[in-house]
Amino acid sequence: MTISDRIYGTIEINEPLILELLASPAMLRLKNIDQGGYTKPFFTKIIYRFEHSIGVYWLLKKYGTSLEEQVAGLIHDVSHSAFSHCIDYVLEGGDGGKQNHQDNIFNDFVKKSNIPEILKKYGLDINYILDDKNFPLKERDLPELCADRIDYFLRTASILNKMTSEEINHFLDNLIIINQQWVFKRLKPAQDCAELFLWINKNYWISITSAAMHLAVGEYLAYALQKNISPYQTYIQQTKKCLIKYSLI
Repeated sequence: MTISDRIYGTIEINEPLILELLASPAMLRLKNIDQGGYTKPFFTKIIYRFEHSIGVYWLLKKYGTSLEEQVAGLIHDVSHSAFSHCIDYVLEGGDGGKQNHQDNIFNDFVKKSNIPEILKKYGLDINYILDDKNFPLKERDLPELCADRIDYFLRTASILNKMTSEEINHFLDNLIIINQQWVFKRLKPAQDCAELFLWINKNYWISITSAAMHLAVGEYLAYALQKNISPYQTYIQQTKKCLIKYSLI
């Protein structure tokens, strides 16, 4: 499989296990799920969970991690609902502040999919794959770097036109792994990364506009569920109402 990726360029995937996982229903559904749950008014380009998942896998492979960690990186977002983090404001078990609905249902979702069957076919233990303690390069708490955070940072920076392809390559060239931790070779790229991450965080990820949009989308999803109608039927009617309510238009 050959993939043209906006961050890493041409990606060649030949590992049978990875190819089989990519063809699974659990992974394919991510092709239609927006990274944040909404796009406008921030972006004209969309980041989908599928491309982000491949990016996390490829980053881990690029830096020589185990196949198990690559698999964990690839499937780490499969439990995301439609509208991604907006669903945290709608369903029980979600928390708008923590945005943890997909994390709370992740293990059960994976075990009910055909992923365990695929992993067993290749001699991998699903319980080992599901334990984040086994994969510190894939997932760590802020403020440390991890493959998940690195990939969504680079994708967001790219579509916000805050990093060019050359700057992204420079960033990646300055990353190394020491004692199961992502480390910068030099201070300047680390400082530039930290400053840009803080800017994106303040102006997008935790901005008041972003919070209002999550809540607004959550409101019309809740309305659609209450009225037992498709979220898409109510989208146009409710979106403008919510945007006006939260002074976004």
